[in-house]
Amino acid sequence: MMLRVTVEINNDSFRLFYDCSSAGASHIYFQGCYFPNHLPVELMHVDTFFSDGQKGIRISTVTDYPIKTLLFEHTCNIKIMVEKQTTSSNLSAWECGGYFLFRSKYEFDQVTEEAMLIHLSTVSLDDAGFEAVKQLSGSIASKLVI
Repeated sequence: MMLRVTVEINNDSFRLFYDCSSAGASHIYFQGCYFPNHLPVELMHVDTFFSDGQKGIRISTVTDYPIKTLLFEHTCNIKIMVEKQTTSSNLSAWECGGYFLFRSKYEFDQVTEEAMLIHLSTVSLDDAGFEAVKQLSGSIASKLVI
């Protein structure tokens, strides 16, 4: 459904996120947003560690970001990339995109950049775990028939 809505709107400023309330949740919710400018994470540098020119698959890591992040790209078949995507974290899609929501003005006034970086890094993998995920991602991508 998410893919159909995105394709139908066909606007680079429209972002559609999905998330679930917990790892065992039986429902998924969507956040549709219009951002006339790029999300902060979209402007970050990436380091490509897997590329298969014939199949059009590229996997990169987002560098200098407190959450270890993978970027999956495919030049031909976006549907297969969407079908492989899952989430198991309670971190909001807004936060992953570089936007932070606060419940009150007081919370906003009290927050520091250091506290936000700590919050983001607590939901991220350690270096060894991230390397294992990168290797697994490259292995799976190399076996995909598209």
